[in-house]
Amino acid sequence: MTGEPIDISKSREKDPWVLSGTSISEGSGKALIIAVGSRSQWGVILKTLIVEPSDTPLQERLERLVLLIGNFGIGAAVLTFLASMIRWIADSAKSGKWDGTLVLEFLINAVTIVVVAIPEGLPLAITLGLAFAMRKMMADQNLVRRLEACETMGSATQLNADKTGTLTQNRMTVTACWLGGKVCEQVPPPSVSETFSDTLCQSMAVNSDANLSYKDNGTVEHLGSKTECALLQLVEQMQPPTDDTQTYIKLREKFPVAQLYHFTSARKRMSTAISNGSGTRLHVKGASEIVVKLCTKMMSADGKVSSLTTPMLKEAEAAIEAFARQGLRTLCIAYTDLGKSPSSLGETPPESDLTLLGIMGIKDPIRPETAEAVRLLRGAGVTVRMVTGDNAITAEAIAREAGILEDGDDGLVLEGPDFRKMSDAEKEAIAMRIRVLARSSPSDKLVLCNLQRKLGEVVAVTGDGTNDAPALKDADVGFALGIAGTEIAKEACDIVILDDNIKSMAKAVLWGRNVYQSIRKFLQFQLVVNVVAVSLNLIAAIAGIKELPLAAVPLLWVNMIMDSMGALALATEPPSPELMKRKPFGRTAPLINKHMWRNIIGVSVYQLTVCMVFMFDGKRLLDIPCKYVAASGSVAAHYDCHHQTLELNGFIFNAFVFMQVFSEINSRRIADVNVFANIHNSPIFCGIIALTVGVQVLFIQAVGGTVVGPAIGFVEQNTKEWITAIILGVIILPVGVVTRLLPLKWFPGITDEESNARAMAEGHARVAAAQARVTSEAKDVAISMPSMDRRASMERRGLAGITEKVVGSRLSSRQSRLSDVSDSSAPIRREKSFKVFAHAVIAANRLQQKPGASK
Repeated sequence: MTGEPIDISKSREKDPWVLSGTSISEGSGKALIIAVGSRSQWGVILKTLIVEPSDTPLQERLERLVLLIGNFGIGAAVLTFLASMIRWIADSAKSGKWDGTLVLEFLINAVTIVVVAIPEGLPLAITLGLAFAMRKMMADQNLVRRLEACETMGSATQLNADKTGTLTQNRMTVTACWLGGKVCEQVPPPSVSETFSDTLCQSMAVNSDANLSYKDNGTVEHLGSKTECALLQLVEQMQPPTDDTQTYIKLREKFPVAQLYHFTSARKRMSTAISNGSGTRLHVKGASEIVVKLCTKMMSADGKVSSLTTPMLKEAEAAIEAFARQGLRTLCIAYTDLGKSPSSLGETPPESDLTLLGIMGIKDPIRPETAEAVRLLRGAGVTVRMVTGDNAITAEAIAREAGILEDGDDGLVLEGPDFRKMSDAEKEAIAMRIRVLARSSPSDKLVLCNLQRKLGEVVAVTGDGTNDAPALKDADVGFALGIAGTEIAKEACDIVILDDNIKSMAKAVLWGRNVYQSIRKFLQFQLVVNVVAVSLNLIAAIAGIKELPLAAVPLLWVNMIMDSMGALALATEPPSPELMKRKPFGRTAPLINKHMWRNIIGVSVYQLTVCMVFMFDGKRLLDIPCKYVAASGSVAAHYDCHHQTLELNGFIFNAFVFMQVFSEINSRRIADVNVFANIHNSPIFCGIIALTVGVQVLFIQAVGGTVVGPAIGFVEQNTKEWITAIILGVIILPVGVVTRLLPLKWFPGITDEESNARAMAEGHARVAAAQARVTSEAKDVAISMPSMDRRASMERRGLAGITEKVVGSRLSSRQSRLSDVSDSSAPIRREKSFKVFAHAVIAANRLQQKPGASK
């Protein structure tokens, strides 16, 4: 249920409760079901996952944009209809002929404008982009369970990652130990007595639930806790088996477990009682800094037991810290002999007066690709922080090895108990400073995630246990570990990391940004189509042109091929590595930035100018004559000048489509000049461009040459008109180059850099507000509490002063980044630093008290 690979023994007398959703490793029995569904523990956890779905950052932006475009389209349609009606009324009154069918035509044109203006291809572009990214991410070991998570990951600014299995290999090995008062760099230790070896191996073998499985190829598979497996491997090294049965199995058979006290996050240790003939021996292992304080004796390497003196205790504590600084997880191994029988032991183990056997330094090497993945994420503007159950010193060493902490960082290393003591304001003030949260619990991860989201960040979280489910669900993007993760964790997450590797998360960021960028490309392309088509027909209606240059059917044709084909072409382009060199889009960045407005306006002006020139003077420029119609029966020979209008409208329609074809190519890049970069890696894009051109040629020539063509507003084109239309389309490319060279200050909107600066300033304001609340709360406590209560309260809340110092450093850091002044001198603070500062705050507060202030 918890996700920890530790068996829990059940008995009818002491612990008869069995939880649904857990696995039974051995044994059999009958159970009476007393709670099902939402009343079961499984159901209680699942109920916490039922939350109201919220819009992603992209969905929020798209809703605002679609509303704006829709209003523009409706307004243009109404104006076009009114202009046509006014002209019709004036002409009808003058001629005395009122043709009501024209009103229906005006209404159809207005409705068509609305249809064209609203980018109904946008949902298709989003779905295609997400589906394409989802399929490609599967190859990068990302199983996407919720499509929206793809694009949300592109906006992620924070990644709270587990250490074990994600940053590290989860292949633990004992690499150093402190035995008998000496540090042993060689493992197994070469010079220990048989008595010491037997006692140590007995403790490591029986006080464990794990197992080793040896494969035919010689490799060892760890079954259960990886930490315990490392100790079992040390047993096999110290006392190699003499037959096919492994040593630790023989020891377990020789000393069966009489009572087992499992590891808990509160106790931080595990104990096992066995019968040793004369009584009971209780073996204890757990967090070194906790278990070593329970010891009063120690066994030396020669097997003799003596008192644990204060100097020797300090040596043990120094060894613990030294191992931790090397990034080793430390475990203290101890035991005590009890006179009573195992059956007389209660529910609480008598873990006192222990004999210290040794301290094991266990190495869990980081993955070879971890440092590079962290570097990529940092370069992409994503802050990576480690959330782990290890102590602060070990966690800091691993964080430095992984690149999460670097010299000059203003990050903070904090332990869970200290974090939980803080008030909400204190937590909010330092939430963004934390780089390593050690000795943490799943609830700490959830609180940290909520704080970051409250500060406007887009947060991604990793988790593997059932208790991680609320944090996975609450985060903007939840990553569950595919190998080590529980089913509830996978159910709660958005993306399953199949290989439990942080490198796969970096790939998810890349694909997420590509989805966002693809949608931006499509919007840039689509808005040009909409602006030009709607504006052209509106101007034609106001100018009194009876037959609009883009009639209803051609407009719907453009809408179909440009929306659908454009969405498919631009949404399936592979990502560029350059996307990982830019900052995240964040939660507040505009969907259309200043670069896009520049491209939209520049290309739209060119297209609209071309269409207007040919709309007003195209018959002369193209030398289109009235069509000669020979005599037939009672109809005399004459010139049909209406055919001239149809041919001109056909040319405008054809030129408009070809301009969109090359505008689609121009939209492959937003800020870069080279729009052909890596186009050979986009076969779908190239194929769609060719298909669009082929369909357009077929439509103009096949349909325009029949009686259907004139009925829907155009006729077939001659060679001169084809060449001219294609040339006008090709000119889009140099126009795009020139447009990108224009100064950005001439255009509306803001750049992504300006948006990031605004977000940083807003974060600065939020942190400043949190700091003000912390200061206010500290003053209120100092004024209102009596002297003894004040001291207790300040000890309880002593971190307020620390928070104030941390916040001050963060404010100056934010200000320096906004003014391009580097300030990276703030040191890394650990648990000891917190205690020193806390006592300093208490002392300063007492010195500042006036006489009688505490009465």
